[in-house]
Amino acid sequence: MSFESIVAKLIVATPDKLAMIDGVLDGKVSHEPVSVKLYTLSAAARKTGMSRATIWRMVKAGTLRTVNIRENARRIAESELVRIARGEPIKNGGGL
Repeated sequence: MSFESIVAKLIVATPDKLAMIDGVLDGKVSHEPVSVKLYTLSAAARKTGMSRATIWRMVKAGTLRTVNIRENARRIAESELVRIARGEPIKNGGGL
């Protein structure tokens, strides 16, 4: 990969990607497995013990990020549920 293509990718990188790059450069790479489990809003509510309405309000408020898998079909990543359980704030942008 050329220097120019690397710089071009850095310019358009999302804040999450830039944070990941910073972690690699600082030697703070996490070796924890990355979860790819996705839950419906109802399943996320059951998993967390919250109501579906509470989950929906968090999504609408932007405090719980979602993944749109197709039109009118959103899912919540397990990592988001873990983040909420830990009380960690959202790092960038909201859901919806």
